[in-house]
Amino acid sequence: MGILTGRESAFNPIQKRIVSYVDAYKELFSEEYKNICEAIKAKRKGMVMPYGEFPGMKGDKGGIIVRKLGEIPATLHAIFTTRLTEEESKYLQSKTGARWFYKTFAEFRITKEI
Repeated sequence: MGILTGRESAFNPIQKRIVSYVDAYKELFSEEYKNICEAIKAKRKGMVMPYGEFPGMKGDKGGIIVRKLGEIPATLHAIFTTRLTEEESKYLQSKTGARWFYKTFAEFRITKEI
């Protein structure tokens, strides 16, 4: 659990469990991890605003600007789907959980800021 080093007490049990799955994903699927990081970096370069607006998005949804915080690779999503409890999944999908995840794992974040 490399990411927890020195910060174990800062994370709650759900967060620690999520971190352990992300660490395992990075180790077992290192090539996919590298590729997704490169793809996300490319998306960041195409942003108009630091909060996730992309060219052509403004007005595409009936005047609503769609902002995407980040991307979770399909393999990591499958790990979360099969391993996290309902409570843990709800936390990860909540505003608080998503903000924590993309702050902790900035490599999956599309926006420059949250």
